[in-house]
Amino acid sequence: MRRFFVLILFTAATFVCGAQNAEFGRLTITPYIAPESGFDASASRLLQEKLAYAVSLANASGGFDKRFVITPKVDILQSTTTATIPQKVSLRAQFTFYVGDGVDGTLFSSCQKEVTGIGDTEKQAVLSAIRKINAKDKELQETITEGRERIEEYYKKMAPKIFAEARSLISSYKYEEAIAALAVIPRSCGDYEKAQEMMAECVSASVENANNELLVKARSAWSASPDEAGASEAAAYLADITNPSAKVTAAVNKLTAEMEARISDMAKRRLAVKKQRIISAENVRKEEIRATERVVGRIIDAYTPVYRVARWF
Repeated sequence: MRRFFVLILFTAATFVCGAQNAEFGRLTITPYIAPESGFDASASRLLQEKLAYAVSLANASGGFDKRFVITPKVDILQSTTTATIPQKVSLRAQFTFYVGDGVDGTLFSSCQKEVTGIGDTEKQAVLSAIRKINAKDKELQETITEGRERIEEYYKKMAPKIFAEARSLISSYKYEEAIAALAVIPRSCGDYEKAQEMMAECVSASVENANNELLVKARSAWSASPDEAGASEAAAYLADITNPSAKVTAAVNKLTAEMEARISDMAKRRLAVKKQRIISAENVRKEEIRATERVVGRIIDAYTPVYRVARWF
């Protein structure tokens, strides 16, 4: 059963993240253009694209964690105006690329690349220089790889703390937060499978909790109106139960038996139809995907880190 839940988690992750192709298990270095770097909007967009391609080449993209970043700065070493008509701005720029833990400000690796650019204005000349940056550059790729290795070390060191945090959240019934804590552990970490198992347990526990809440509502509806109307309302709640455990199934059977003893044959047939939805494999799968999609969507959207990279510059 756990494998089923893990499969659902992966399916939902791929579906929700769409363009980002985000999935569990991928170590991620996020391109980040710091406000302190001074790049304008056009330069920032172009650099984001360049760096996104660079980290994808290094197999360091496509996951959930936004903690680790690659961020650039530029120093204009020389800027001149050409004698041509129309005049152009020609410059020599030194770009420095930093990889590290953007949240606590720990720098892992860096490299410098010197390029030239020309344009009608200095901003256009900077864009020209950015276009010459090669995402496949050996030194840049080595810098990202070094950063990857440091990130893997981080997860190996921090895994026990992450698991302890997840267990605490699970014990407080905060299943979505627990999934968010566990989802960042990459496949290259030896504890990845353990994290996947814990996420599967979170989904299972979350479903069990939701099923128990539906049972309480069904019992309340029947207690308040122990007739066909009450049975119909209770059955509507029971029909929303998905992938019930043995305990939940026994409780459903007990309640439906109690209701069947008090209602007409036609009402019994309607109740049986709604009860059948509980054990429908197709219904279970759809409900689980929808539920997990919401969880993964929140994981992506909820966390906006504050980066402390200014000291690197």
